[in-house]
Amino acid sequence: MIIKKETKDQKDQSCNLLQHQVIHELENERLYFEMASWCDHNNLPETAKFFAEHTHEERNHALDFMNHGLMQGIRVKFGPTKEMKSDYKDLMEVLEDSLAREKETSAMIQNMYEIAEKEKTFLITIAQKYIKEQLEEEQLFLSVLSLWKKCTGSKIDFEMEIGKVKSCGAHKRGALPQ
Repeated sequence: MIIKKETKDQKDQSCNLLQHQVIHELENERLYFEMASWCDHNNLPETAKFFAEHTHEERNHALDFMNHGLMQGIRVKFGPTKEMKSDYKDLMEVLEDSLAREKETSAMIQNMYEIAEKEKTFLITIAQKYIKEQLEEEQLFLSVLSLWKKCTGSKIDFEMEIGKVKSCGAHKRGALPQ
């Protein structure tokens, strides 16, 4: 694939997409901190740990998008993030909201890819990378939600199992040993 020299309008559009993605990733980080706090407050320490650990991944995504822009001579600014939801009625709502957020993130990255592909801009490579990443993220959060349903609302059972989901890679489809 040949990436052509971008026009000013294309570069502005690419910069805007990158800027929005960085802010979105930082909002994800903040949301998962809120969820970790809610879980810890509600005596779900392993679930709190799961969300707290996930904040690092979101921050790294933001930095990766930012660095991709810097390599193209674009300074991505860390604009303001919106206040994220912090009160939940129960764990099911936390888990459903986290999965919904990952799906929203996937849609944004898919949109970035489609625009970059059409316009042949520098965003193609990073969008391709994160399409696969987001598929794994959605699978992870879907697995956690399924685990909660399987535990039929038992916090004790869920707490004992949640750490295993990510560490053993059980959430990854297509990961059978070869």
